[in-house]
Amino acid sequence: QRRYQIEHSPAIAPDKRDSVMMVSDREVEKLFAAPGWMHFFAEYDPLPTAGRVKTPALILQGATDTQVTPEQANMIAVAMRAGGNRNVTVRTFPRMNHLMLEDASGDSNGYKTLSSYRVRRDFLGALADWLARAL
Repeated sequence: QRRYQIEHSPAIAPDKRDSVMMVSDREVEKLFAAPGWMHFFAEYDPLPTAGRVKTPALILQGATDTQVTPEQANMIAVAMRAGGNRNVTVRTFPRMNHLMLEDASGDSNGYKTLSSYRVRRDFLGALADWLARAL
């Protein structure tokens, strides 16, 4: 997420982005080293937990999500299936961001300027259809 923000920031010259990333890495390391939520967040690997999920699972993913990428969503599905779960569904929605809102760029800096905060019908339909089948 930080890399995306730095690489796409118009305020950071392209030739300065590597050094800004290094400074950011050092600052984040300090945050992650301190006890508390950030330390847990930095150390936690969700894949072993995903591998223990045995109930039907639906993973809904925005294709433009830059916070949890479609590739990462697929990694969770693979972990679930490797753990023996045979009922894992992944749905990826084009032009949908981390908030599951219409957003061609997915840039979290643009969340407050989105043209709509309505959840798309195709997303709601996929959720309702899966729930009707799974329950």
